Amino acid sequence: MRKSDALGAAEPLPRRWIGQVVAALTTLGVLSAVGAYYVPGLLARGSQVSGRAPLVVDVAAPGDYTSESFFTPIYLFPDGTVKPSQVPRELLGAQRDAVGGYEDWAREHGAIMAQDQTMRLTIRGRGSEPVIVNGLRARVVEREQVVAGWFTHGRGCGGVAIREADIDLDETPPSIRFTGLDGDSPGTERLALTVQVTDTDVEVVDVVAHTYQGRVDWVLEVLYESAGKDGVLVVDSEGEPFVVTALAPGFAQYYREDYETSAMIREASADPAGDPVGMC
Repeated sequence: MRKSDALGAAEPLPRRWIGQVVAALTTLGVLSAVGAYYVPGLLARGSQVSGRAPLVVDVAAPGDYTSESFFTPIYLFPDGTVKPSQVPRELLGAQRDAVGGYEDWAREHGAIMAQDQTMRLTIRGRGSEPVIVNGLRARVVEREQVVAGWFTHGRGCGGVAIREADIDLDETPPSIRFTGLDGDSPGTERLALTVQVTDTDVEVVDVVAHTYQGRVDWVLEVLYESAGKDGVLVVDSEGEPFVVTALAPGFAQYYREDYETSAMIREASADPAGDPVGMC
């Protein structure tokens, strides 16, 4: 896993221009290698951090970390990619939990996270001087029609063990609510996040971003203060936005895992009907 960096003043985010192959690779939800950079002049205060940001943000994709969160990912395979019958049997059924690797296989074969995009942020300072993280902010780069294809999921129920940032990408601008903050009772929601980090004092945040209306290309901004100056660290996927698509009636076909045969079985009765896919 490569750590994010800051590259000085940022230019506008690049559009998808390298063709279908690279576009697929950058929209898989593969978050183990994430580009991040400093964007000057975005905050109200007139003083901004110059040069390399004093923060490092590591981003982990589902399958690379364990969590008590119930937001296990939904993977949608766009039309024209792999078929349900091509999913390796050893990654399905009763063997899936023991062997693992389904998340990696899905992302490597063109899957896009659907409805809920999940990731884990680990935020730390570059040095011993404290850096104040004043919040997170989602910024939508582009909105498009929902992606058509087939999907599967292994939804479950559970509680949140650490702080979580819940982002509604369908609002303008996207709203964000935090739960699991220090000192709060379980389930308490807050609109703000303020934490302090150094090179040895790190903070971990699980991010869950939702869309129920279309495909959303977006980036995450980490707002911080260092030595009395403000800055913004933009976290994205290898220089491209994160991508998540809604599950819409007529656009997505549901396949479930059969634990006895280790195969994908079509279950049309569970196709999207306009409501979010449930957890349990």
